[in-house]
Amino acid sequence: MQGLTWQVWWLELCGPLLFFIPWNTFWWRTLQAFAFISFHFGLFLTMELGQFPWVAIVAWWVMFPSWFWDKPVYLLSSKLGVRGKLRELSKRIQTLIVKHQRRLGPPGKLPRIRPTWVGSMLVLAFASYTAYGSAYAMTHSGNVEGERFDLFLVTRLYANWGMFAPNPPNKSGWFVTVAKQKSGSEIDVWNDGQPVTFDPPPLPSATYKRQRWRKFGDNILSEDHAAIRGYFLRWQCLEWNENHEGPEQIESIALYHLAQTANWPEKGYGPLSQEELAREKCPLVPGAVPQETAAPAKPARPSPNRQREQRDKQRDRK
Repeated sequence: MQGLTWQVWWLELCGPLLFFIPWNTFWWRTLQAFAFISFHFGLFLTMELGQFPWVAIVAWWVMFPSWFWDKPVYLLSSKLGVRGKLRELSKRIQTLIVKHQRRLGPPGKLPRIRPTWVGSMLVLAFASYTAYGSAYAMTHSGNVEGERFDLFLVTRLYANWGMFAPNPPNKSGWFVTVAKQKSGSEIDVWNDGQPVTFDPPPLPSATYKRQRWRKFGDNILSEDHAAIRGYFLRWQCLEWNENHEGPEQIESIALYHLAQTANWPEKGYGPLSQEELAREKCPLVPGAVPQETAAPAKPARPSPNRQREQRDKQRDRK
């Protein structure tokens, strides 16, 4: 892993420079694209980053030069016997485009730009300027200040690399909800109604159902989004109570975040911390009648024999 770390460092530092080599560009562009695609695939194998590695891999495919598609891909598709299917698919797409040509409008012509020394130097200057601004941001809490960065911000070249350097996050955690049922039991609604436990899970990242939930969890940890926590808990209440009845429904719920900090340069984690983020009373399920405002129960009607006895007693009294 230590060797891979140094390889990634050198790839990030020198890899973009392959784009500016003005001779045999098709070889260097192909090498650059394969190197960064391999890098992002390695991120997928070693980290929980959601869709990010796959989006980056797809984005790097546009860097392959025409030589790559005309020769290696052509030979590979011929050997695999898929050229016929690709040609048929191409004809279908062409037919679809011709059918809707009026809606799409006339095809536009893109200007063909050939690589020149002047163009390469201009792009290199912008890349150097971007690298300078990013390095400045890394040493100033992710911010850039001063007039020299006006062009940097106007051209949207600004990038905050706080996730990676110089001080990447060293804390990981997970959520636990303590929901009290009408029966008096406590369950963890966030974890599909499991018994409440504050013990570390085998894999904290697996407690998030999807990548979007992980991002949502990161957001509500911030004080800037603390107001959302109550809405989230009330939604959890409604989501659970609409699918459960009677004593299984929950009356109140609390949200906790448990976190552990990675020790560096030592190995392992520090002590586990526990923080209560929010606590809410569960709202009524839409259409439900509050218990205190429910109509009083009608008295039970006496049986016929009981009615006869009551009439006999009233007659005797008269």
